[in-house]
Amino acid sequence: MDAAGELNKVNPFDYLVGLQPYHVLVEENPEEWISWNYAATLEGLGLAG
Repeated sequence: MDAAGELNKVNPFDYLVGLQPYHVLVEENPEEWISWNYAATLEGLGLAG
């Protein structure tokens, strides 16, 4: 886990497990899935829940 994720209070286990269902999207646009963008990316895709 990166320091920015730690500073933004992102749980590393939840983050990494949460990425798995979206692995294809992560591979296509990894910059959108970094720890501090993860929640906003899910919201933008209508996947936040």
